[in-house]
Amino acid sequence: MSVDVRVLSLCGFALSGACQVALGALEFANGAVAEAGLSVIVGLGVLWVFGRPLVRGDDLNGVAARPAFAAVGVGLGVVSVAVLLYTLGA
Repeated sequence: MSVDVRVLSLCGFALSGACQVALGALEFANGAVAEAGLSVIVGLGVLWVFGRPLVRGDDLNGVAARPAFAAVGVGLGVVSVAVLLYTLGA
């Protein structure tokens, strides 16, 4: 069983976008409306750019299938989850 590099890389970036939207919701709940709006817009943009090819099966013209792109995507996803958990106080 081999890992699909395209799915791994795009999932990492999509996870980062989802975490950004969640951070925006937390900012909104804490009363920082301007920052929350920006966070949600950026998160939805990242989800749109990387989530759509993931669902459609595209590979962004071969870029998503490169191991370096996968490393950056997974790394960004891990950092985003860590920031979200830190913000939640977990």
